[in-house]
Amino acid sequence: MKVLCLGVALCVVCLPVAAAVAAIYGWDGGGANNLWTTAGNWRGDVVPPPTQNQDIDIRASYLVSPFQTTANWSYATSGTYASISVRANATYGMVLQKTGTGTLNAGALLFVGYDSTRKAALDADQSLTGTSLTAQNAVALDVASGATVDINGSFSVDAINGASLCEKFGAGSLTPDTLYCKSGDTAGEHVTFLISDGNVTVSSATDPLTSIEAANTVDADATLTFDGTGATYDPGTLLLLGGDANPSMPGGEALFDFDAGTLTDPDGVKMYGLSRIDTEQSFVTDTFLVG
Repeated sequence: MKVLCLGVALCVVCLPVAAAVAAIYGWDGGGANNLWTTAGNWRGDVVPPPTQNQDIDIRASYLVSPFQTTANWSYATSGTYASISVRANATYGMVLQKTGTGTLNAGALLFVGYDSTRKAALDADQSLTGTSLTAQNAVALDVASGATVDINGSFSVDAINGASLCEKFGAGSLTPDTLYCKSGDTAGEHVTFLISDGNVTVSSATDPLTSIEAANTVDADATLTFDGTGATYDPGTLLLLGGDANPSMPGGEALFDFDAGTLTDPDGVKMYGLSRIDTEQSFVTDTFLVG
């Protein structure tokens, strides 16, 4: 007797499963007030839940009437976001304000200003934390007395599309792990970080670093200026990377300019290329290297 075996082919199709991505919520300022909790201030009239991992986009180009140019985070409970971006344009400056007493974990913070009258700004009446902070073009950071902006990563002041100025106001504290002040790579893309008030502490437990870097072969300077009477600056290691000193094609100057306040002794000082320290206060350091 013959036995006929019929095989059944099993076809398994594996479809890719999309990874979960953070939702993006855009501020349009169309509400009756400037509160984060007002649905009318958000595109689609949906408030981003404060307990999820969203990207928040606060930009002037989204604005609709009545033009709330300040987004006021006013929660008494905690909020956690993947990132918060604040962008001005040729018509409006934009402000992220933190008045709520709840813990704001802002994620990656980005501020992009337009010019000296249309800035991207942080107005921190209460403390907040972030994983990084980037300031480009015209930016104002106002931290009230008793408040701290704690950046558990790098704080970068960059020049894009022309000269850039970031200014720190207020008697409160800014505590990044590392601080980078870097000019652009095109002539005229100077960058300045001006500390007008309050305390700035570069706070990495392993490698606290203040790096001031100018363009190598074009006229684009990088300057960190401290002019806060009664305030303090703790730079960690101070690194100045100036441009090429070749007279035929000189680069930009890296400048640390300390005019007023109290300077904590740097862990070390390293200066390369066209670099300069202009200080009204003497300091002591274990390492001083000029290359």
